[in-house]
Amino acid sequence: MRTGSGTCLEDGGAWRVELRRMVISPAHRRTGLGRSLLTSVLARAYGHHRARSVWLDVKAHNHRARALYEAEGFTVTETLTGAVTEADGALMDLVIMAHHVR
Repeated sequence: MRTGSGTCLEDGGAWRVELRRMVISPAHRRTGLGRSLLTSVLARAYGHHRARSVWLDVKAHNHRARALYEAEGFTVTETLTGAVTEADGALMDLVIMAHHVR
């Protein structure tokens, strides 16, 4: 199973798409579904929505997701230190990544 959600934002006459959530069930991870979902999101953002960029945030310790995003052309724009509070109360960093139309 895979799912994703996002939103479109107008930014000075140009559209930006925020990828809010992308979830692949544990049983289907490492099968290419995540990459397929991400490339579909990018194609729709740049094609249908005519976006100029797609951005997302990811927990700093989520190395697998970050590697996928980087492999698809996303770059780190900033890191928000202690931006997320985990269930156990620990503060985690959040990495903001962006992909720009080529």
